[in-house]
Amino acid sequence: MKYSQMITFHFIRRGYPKPLLSKALEKVAALDRNSVIKKSSQNKKGIESVFLITTFSPGFEGLKDIVSKNWGILSHSSTTKTLSDLRVIHGYRRPKNLRDELYTCQNHTCQNTSLTGW
Repeated sequence: MKYSQMITFHFIRRGYPKPLLSKALEKVAALDRNSVIKKSSQNKKGIESVFLITTFSPGFEGLKDIVSKNWGILSHSSTTKTLSDLRVIHGYRRPKNLRDELYTCQNHTCQNTSLTGW
């Protein structure tokens, strides 16, 4: 209970409404711990999912729309029919930045490449 009150305090500091937080705290306190930590084998709707993970690029946001619009085409072929029944979940990974390019760790020995060369 100590941790739930602590996190409630943090949400209050972030501006969340107190009635909403107290209602959520009561709801969580009524749950059985074993049922909450039990790992579920499927998502809530019972539909299996396929994940589409791409590298984020602010200039190209159309991939999600293209896949969503054309996902039904998979149902036309008998080999891809099972894929068309799956739910698509879109996600993005962070693109490499300058730090990723200059600083690499391999075999637990880190090497730092200096920009200045001094």
